[in-house]
Amino acid sequence: MPKLSGDSWKEIRHKRVITPECQNCPIINRYYSINRILLLCIGLWPYQKSSFRQIVITFTTIMLVSGVVFQLTTFITTEYDIDILLHVLAYSISWLSYALKYNMLCLNIRQMRYFMDRVRCDWAELNNMQEIKIIKEYSAIGRFITLITTLFIYISISCFILIQFLSNFLLDMISNKNESRVRQFPVLIECFIDHQKYFFLILLFLCLVVLSGLTTVVATETLNMTYIQHVCGLFEIASCRIEQALHKNTMRGIASPIERSSIICQGIISGFNMYKKAIEFIEMLKVHYTWAYSVLLPFGVLSLSVNL
Repeated sequence: MPKLSGDSWKEIRHKRVITPECQNCPIINRYYSINRILLLCIGLWPYQKSSFRQIVITFTTIMLVSGVVFQLTTFITTEYDIDILLHVLAYSISWLSYALKYNMLCLNIRQMRYFMDRVRCDWAELNNMQEIKIIKEYSAIGRFITLITTLFIYISISCFILIQFLSNFLLDMISNKNESRVRQFPVLIECFIDHQKYFFLILLFLCLVVLSGLTTVVATETLNMTYIQHVCGLFEIASCRIEQALHKNTMRGIASPIERSSIICQGIISGFNMYKKAIEFIEMLKVHYTWAYSVLLPFGVLSLSVNL
């Protein structure tokens, strides 16, 4: 894969001129609708109002950070034990990685808008129905991946919440009223309040933390997969443009060799330009996400090691 020069990077990073056609593209809204809803829920949709975004970002950050803090405070009131340490780290490391990932994305909201603007412009620059059909097919694949992943994650979350609430509610009903039953949380947590008295309130808080963390993961990762499908579509369009330029039917009825050469060169140049756009998109994704995943990778390795 070719490397871009420093001047090229500056041109790519600072070019913000977007045509009206790129800003209003109903087809984009159709294929990225699930991504839009997910990102709106955590304040990362680049086109939402800044005031509402700040409220959502503040709430989500508080949820994720407090989930980690209240797990670590277990060591204040509990006698140290290696089993307790491993139990706390097994969940707190994962939640800490969610919080870090979310806040890194909040700091790069302009870059997220740039990617979406690039997608919109790529759609607007397509030449014919065949190219539009190609990009629609790949966008549909991205939407399908997003839908399946979202359904799986939220069905799993719903099952987790129902199991936690129903199991404790049913056990309270069937247990002897003269005997006090000690309710257990799915994770070790210390909120410095009566856990048995406010059990369901604390359990609701834990469910909100899990919901916030997994929504962050599914919203960002499905968007990345959708971008990859978009790039695959650009590569196929570039291939089609070059094939059409070299196809015999394209030259039918054109007697002038100069005119034939001109048409072939224009087609090849058009295909190369589309190929260049795809490469630039990939390079920008690499620059944007490499450092973020480099930070998160040690936490992932540590979490897997603790859970083994």
